[in-house]
Amino acid sequence: NLEVEIKKLKGKIQMMEHIRYKMESMRTLLKEKKTELNDMDQLNTTIFAKEHIVNDELQEARKELIV
Repeated sequence: NLEVEIKKLKGKIQMMEHIRYKMESMRTLLKEKKTELNDMDQLNTTIFAKEHIVNDELQEARKELIV
């Protein structure tokens, strides 16, 4: 029956719209997470560099105390 076909197609369209909405939400979330990851990576690099500098300063201070 044509009416049944129309109802089925409308249902499929609604489902596709819902899926499209979910995909857009997931894309937005993924973009946010990528930005977060990049920020954390930069912070990690900064902390690692600072740790290296502080460690060098500590080694220098130890040498001075020994002398």
